[in-house]
Amino acid sequence: MTGDVRLTSRFLHSGGFRIELLHFNRPAAFGAPSMPRNQLGLTHLSFSVDDIDAPALRAVEHGGAIVSGTRSTPAGRVHIIFLAAPDGTRIELMKHPAGVSWPWF
Repeated sequence: MTGDVRLTSRFLHSGGFRIELLHFNRPAAFGAPSMPRNQLGLTHLSFSVDDIDAPALRAVEHGGAIVSGTRSTPAGRVHIIFLAAPDGTRIELMKHPAGVSWPWF
């Protein structure tokens, strides 16, 4: 990148985990998010959560969207839902049922 750059940076912290989120005001973001999950580069972020519905609703309230047809709730297994951030980045939320250790494979 060259020239004048204006961006907003936010760090999310949880225990020893930290992730930085960037939003570019100038130059504006360009391109399209990757759809195939086997494409090189970042295809999605995955988070283990205690509740998938509350953070999914919060994401929608902030401009995200639930990806239709991605909720998976097999009996006794991990519950999964995919979201699309406003920029199209895919976010996977996973809720592990009681008694299922992580990782389960």
